[in-house]
Amino acid sequence: MNPSWSDDESFWTAMEPALCAPARLALAETDVPKIIAIAGVTEKSSILDLACGPGAHAIEFAKRGYAVTGMDRSSRYVGPRPSAAGRRGRRPYTTVDRFGSFDANA
Repeated sequence: MNPSWSDDESFWTAMEPALCAPARLALAETDVPKIIAIAGVTEKSSILDLACGPGAHAIEFAKRGYAVTGMDRSSRYVGPRPSAAGRRGRRPYTTVDRFGSFDANA
């Protein structure tokens, strides 16, 4: 199987300044309430943030008390940040650095 552009770590390295720009990350603060309203998220909901990137939305959900799992195909984005995110949130925030199987019922 031929590798996809998304498997090229140099692409994600080049995109980091745009993906991690403070103004972009700050959008999570206003995005998350909208997501909660549209998706019908309840207090007992667990959140799976696929392609979480630097985790801005996952962190915002954790700050609001949700149990969050962030997954990203690039280990570049789910390295040292999860610990800081977990400390900021009131609930656990865990990350997985590659897509694989995920039990939605767990």
